[in-house]
Formats: sequence, C-alpha cells, structure tokens
Amino acid sequence: MKDKKDSIVRFSPKELKILAGNSHMDNERLRRVTLNLFNNIAGANFDLIIKFADGRSEQNKILFFRRFAVGYDKNKNIEYLDIQVNDPYFTYLLNDLEANFTTMQLQTFVDLSGKYTKNLFRLLERFKNTTDKKGTFKVYVYENNLEGFCAFMGIPKGFRKDNIGSRVLNPTIKQLTQKLPTSPHEPPYKSIKVIKNKARARGAKVLGYTFEVAINPAMQELEKALENAKVPRLKYFSKKDIKILNDCLHKCVDVVLKDKDGNPFSIPLATIEQIVPTKDSKALIVQFRAPPHTSHHLSRSLL
Repeated sequence: MKDKKDSIVRFSPKELKILAGNSHMDNERLRRVTLNLFNNIAGANFDLIIKFADGRSEQNKILFFRRFAVGYDKNKNIEYLDIQVNDPYFTYLLNDLEANFTTMQLQTFVDLSGKYTKNLFRLLERFKNTTDKKGTFKVYVYENNLEGFCAFMGIPKGFRKDNIGSRVLNPTIKQLTQKLPTSPHEPPYKSIKVIKNKARARGAKVLGYTFEVAINPAMQELEKALENAKVPRLKYFSKKDIKILNDCLHKCVDVVLKDKDGNPFSIPLATIEQIVPTKDSKALIVQFRAPPHTSHHLSRSLL
C-alpha cells in the first residue's frame, strides 16, 4: 500500500489466497482468514504526539486506514477486499520507520516473533555501530539498572526476577542467534553472551545485565550489499526501466533455484519483496519471500 497514497486498492479472492500463502484455499477458509484480518487490522492506529514551542503538547490517535471493506456475494463468499490508507499519516509513520532502520533491520524486526525478542533486538541494534574489527560489540546501558531493563523489555512488574534468564533471555537469544529449520532467514547475530552484574555480597541479587554480541557475518554482508545498492547510477536505468521494476514489486512469481547438488527445484507464488539496482552495472539484487507452506522445503533444499 506504500506507494498508493489514498487510492482504494481492491484485492480479488485469488490475490487474497496468494497473500495468505495458499492459492488453493476453499471459500470458507478464505472467508475466515479475511474476517480475521479485518477484525485484527481494520482498527489499527498509532499515537502522534505534537509538542509546541510554549511547552504545550497534543496527543492524536491516528488510524492507519480510511477504508477497510469486505464484499460478499449472495452466498456469503468473499468477492473483494478494499483497502484505503490514511494518507499522509500512514506514509508519515512508514517513512519514520525507514529513517530509523536500514532495510535489513526493518525486515528482520518484522520477521521476529514475540515482544521480548523484538525489544531486545531494538536495544542491541542501537549499539551495532560500535562493532569492532572482530565483529563484536557490547551493550552496557542496563548493567546496573534491572528495573529499567524490565520496563524496556515489557516484563510485568510482578514477574519473578530469578525467572528472567530462563523465561525471557534464553528463548529470546535462541531466536536471535539460531537459524530455525522452518525458516530460510538468517538470524541477526552469531552469539549473545549475557553477563549478570551482581552485588558483592554472597547470594546477592542481580543488579543488571551486560550483553556481549557477535554479529552474523552473513547478515552483515547482505545488509551492506542492500544499503550500498540503494543509489543506482541512473545512466543505466531510464525512467521507463524504473517504472517497470516498481510495477513488479509485491507480484507473485514462480522461482526456480538449484539445490546443493545442482538439481533445479521451484518455489511457486514467491513474492517479490525488493528490487535494488546495483551501482556499477545493470545487475539487480532481487529479494523474494517464499509462501509459508514452502519455507521448510526451501530450507531443506538449500542445506
């Protein structure tokens, strides 16, 4: 929806099935999925806080969408889904996100699950620019402020502090450092070491945490390539070329790849996420997203 401004965009049942990752979905399943989307997203909003020079402020509740309509035929089958974003506020928020995240950081953040994982990722990424030549960096901001760490992470006040390691940090670090067999995506970090800062007395409580982080070289190279390719040498691409590339975004295509033995296999209905021209040639970096039901097959084939 990003580049559609306030135009109403209509999705057909076929397009909705593709977006849901199952082109063979029956009508009843499609109806449930679409209504679930409608109920969860139609009322999405965010707070816009305006501060004035005289110290006053104003808080606004901004809706993402002006229109979010589901059409049915006489048999209650889905005929269309109409979506209209609330421009310019929708694009304002989107541009603000992209100003504070690189393309790869934003994509990684979206792919993570769970508020603790997302929040720890946000914390660590703030200090990634201090990475040394060995590919590691440290985060000291909460080494003596356990309460501040809990507030940032969204850990409830009644949560037992001695359970933070096993129930918060361990599963969160696992997601940020391990490549799951069901996902083709690389984790953002190679390793995360948690150092507990305790009071000097024996059996003293934890005062806070220091994090020693090693970045994932594969993700670093991919992020560097995407960021370096963002500003193409326009002499290679006409306005017509750029329009054609932009029109391809978010289209679904069948992608043919080769496994480790050189045997071809296909991924049907992969979505084109990004098309980035390189700086020095007509080569293109194309990022695809496989439908959910093919992720396991893809990860197995690429091993």
